[in-house]
Amino acid sequence: MGKFTIVSWLQEQIEESYMGSVRGDELWSKCEQTIECSVSHRAALGKIVKKIFPNIVVSGTRDKTTKKRIKMYRGIAWKLSSPQDSNVSLQDLRQYIPDNAVILPRCSSDCVEFAVLSEMTSNGNMVLKQVAVYRDHWELKVRGKKIDLSTMDIDSRICTLSKLTVPDIASLVERVKVCRGTVAETITRRDPKWYPRKCFRELIHITGAEEGVSQEMVRCLDCLQVIHWNAIGGVCRTCQKRCRPYHIETKLWEES
Repeated sequence: MGKFTIVSWLQEQIEESYMGSVRGDELWSKCEQTIECSVSHRAALGKIVKKIFPNIVVSGTRDKTTKKRIKMYRGIAWKLSSPQDSNVSLQDLRQYIPDNAVILPRCSSDCVEFAVLSEMTSNGNMVLKQVAVYRDHWELKVRGKKIDLSTMDIDSRICTLSKLTVPDIASLVERVKVCRGTVAETITRRDPKWYPRKCFRELIHITGAEEGVSQEMVRCLDCLQVIHWNAIGGVCRTCQKRCRPYHIETKLWEES
């Protein structure tokens, strides 16, 4: 088959996607299975893709399983209506975990687990947003606490597993902000019966901030862990109400 057959096939199977990405080896494998391609076509495949989708970014990455260097086309994705993209098994989703996520070592036959890095560390430990993908829904945990996604106006149901299921979830979770707590100010009087039981302090460092600079923050034990889309600042509603310095100090004075 000639060049124009490859172009037609690419236009039928691939579409532009701002957050999408397609592996170079996977693209060639699907192309080779569908139409007759010679070695010369494989060498020219990248040029053809660039002409059809001029806004893509080509980069190299390392396969999480084989550790081999592979080519990635960012800015395109398989069409959902494509037969190559639908009816993917649950375990096959592992190979579509994007670069901004980490595969968790825990293995289970009924779910696929991965984690998305947050922008902060707590007491020197990276805060992870852990995701578990099941056949009909997915779940999110932050600092070990399960997040009620309905309060974030997120529909966690999954209708059909596809190659875009995990990348789309990872892209959404990446935009979810984690509660940092309120700034810990000096409190002259502490009541051991109230303050340590309700709130705790931790050193928070934000990625991209000045190197070596951490800030002491206060969060409550009932912290929601995540911040609603409409919230202003980096503190959840519960910590705003219970961990404000003037509220704590007032409470201490009332109990003294």
